[in-house]
Amino acid sequence: MLGKGSIFLTILGFYLAIPLHSQVDEERFGGLNIKVGGGYSVPTAVLGRYFGANGNFLTGLGVNIKKRHAVELDFMWSGLSPTKGLGNWNMYTLTENYRFHIDRVAHSAFGVYAVAGGGWYYRRASVNGPDDFSFIPARGTGAGGINGGVGFTIRILPDSSWSFFTESRFHYAWTSTVRTSFVPVSIGFRFN
Repeated sequence: MLGKGSIFLTILGFYLAIPLHSQVDEERFGGLNIKVGGGYSVPTAVLGRYFGANGNFLTGLGVNIKKRHAVELDFMWSGLSPTKGLGNWNMYTLTENYRFHIDRVAHSAFGVYAVAGGGWYYRRASVNGPDDFSFIPARGTGAGGINGGVGFTIRILPDSSWSFFTESRFHYAWTSTVRTSFVPVSIGFRFN
């Protein structure tokens, strides 16, 4: 199994292989889009009673189907900070999303998009025992879920395909015992 360092280096190498500056025709309808970023996640509803805000990492790869329409496959890791007790809690998501985007609002460097989709959500817990030296085996629960939100972009250079983005989405998954709901707020870079 690949370690976290190997996965990170593989993703980093992929992104560095794409040119940092390229000419983009505004009428181009096809092509690849990618994103990488991170931020923080805030659990909501019942999950918010047991966990506090923590960091997240996300990456995505997609295809532009038309000038303003794209389909993306996103992976996100989000830490969950238990409000009581010790342990290591993590949320992993793999979702397929539709994105409607306007890359340039009124011919400016600013853009806006709406995104919605669904996929698989997996919540995993590793908890220390009562004496802090024993270890209780990890447990996890997975289920289908949905998400939706909005994002904003700023082009890095006028003729560049690279932009800085910030986005927020609401995620909900039908996990057993306690339903999973959280709002990640992420920033990063997008190639479109």
